Amino acid sequence: MAKKARVKQEVEESTGLVPVIKKGAMSVDVGPFVIAGFAKARVDEDEANKMLKDVDAKRYDLLSQLTQGILKAARADTSIDLAVAFDKDPKKQGFLNDQLGIALGFKEVQTINPGTDKEAKRVAWSKAVAGYVLSTAEEKQTDLGKRKATIRSNFLHAFKKCCQAAQSLIDNKIDVKMDKEAGTLKLSGPAVKQIFGAPTVHLNEKQTVGDVKLTEKPSFTALAANAATKRGSVVNRVSGTRGRSKVLSNPTAALEDIAKSFLSIVNTMADKLNDKQRAVLVRVNERLDEVLV
Repeated sequence: MAKKARVKQEVEESTGLVPVIKKGAMSVDVGPFVIAGFAKARVDEDEANKMLKDVDAKRYDLLSQLTQGILKAARADTSIDLAVAFDKDPKKQGFLNDQLGIALGFKEVQTINPGTDKEAKRVAWSKAVAGYVLSTAEEKQTDLGKRKATIRSNFLHAFKKCCQAAQSLIDNKIDVKMDKEAGTLKLSGPAVKQIFGAPTVHLNEKQTVGDVKLTEKPSFTALAANAATKRGSVVNRVSGTRGRSKVLSNPTAALEDIAKSFLSIVNTMADKLNDKQRAVLVRVNERLDEVLV
């Protein structure tokens, strides 16, 4: 035996670097399959994250257009009082929603029982959007019906935030322009520097611009909070886009924040849970059991 081969054999025998596995223990397809799966999952995750970022960018654009429409309506019609968006009276908020809904085309005035002594007018979702937000009786408990309910709820939440942000733009006499390249609103004026620390900002929730760190993340939520403070009110400072960005950039921190909030709510409600709330917690618990196995 050559000297090199003999030395290699002695090393292998002494260190056990070349184990001998029994045939019945072999599943040689498992390792490659799992590694390939992990590789594909990582690619899928990267693509999903990119899609979420694209969705966030589109959301800024949509919120910008909605805010501009609200601002135009309020400035042109003095009967539209955006401050109502901070009021807790549902009737006042409903009337504001109807006013702006008609102005922006997602609501319309409909005549019911026309030509009879019961003829009346009502404000309802317009035909242009009804297919997205309204469910038939048969659809309500289906996935489609639930999806429509979610779209309706998400829109109304965003709409209220945009009303509040628009009120801040009016309060502070801020110059507003749509920056198509940035895909969001560009704000300028003395009040902008007071609120955000720079005379001009984009509503993109980026607190660091080049070498400059702003005093506040420029967002629709920050504007809403500014207008709320002037009226002795408070708004939720966690925006949907910022929350999603945090999950993408630091999922551990985001999970810790969510867990703390969740536990606080559960502890507060622990002695007075109704059946529906218990059912939600059971679903969460079942999913956690699956994940933590």
